[in-house]
Amino acid sequence: MQNGGLNSTHYTIVGGAVYVESNSTSVGIMMNYDYLLNIFTDLTSFSYDDMNAMTTTHFEGISAYKSGFTLAATAILQDGAYIGSLVYVPQYANGSFGSASWYAVNPPQSYTVLADSVLDTYILGVSVRDDNVAATDWIANCTNAVFA
Repeated sequence: MQNGGLNSTHYTIVGGAVYVESNSTSVGIMMNYDYLLNIFTDLTSFSYDDMNAMTTTHFEGISAYKSGFTLAATAILQDGAYIGSLVYVPQYANGSFGSASWYAVNPPQSYTVLADSVLDTYILGVSVRDDNVAATDWIANCTNAVFA
């Protein structure tokens, strides 16, 4: 996500990373990047809903929202369940990131829910029913999400 307009060299990048120390548990990550200086700063990791247990978390999308960002996130819990979420992360004036607020999105009769893209409080993704018969796309307007 480019920050500061079309001529800005500042970006915020999201994704995931695996830390060997954590038994290969993946965490969602955010960082700032300055294209002109080729510098990465403010690397911050997040686990789904602040769970530190064996939970895999990955961020797939980012949108500027209020004084921070909304993110599309997918988490895989210890029991194998996939959860798609809208996440809000504030950004402070010094560029660092605050604590994440999580809002799970679970389409009816879905076991596997992947969140792929986000725009403000709208999130979209793909889900698979519990019987694994069909995959469907979905979009959710999470305007009722309460972000701290």
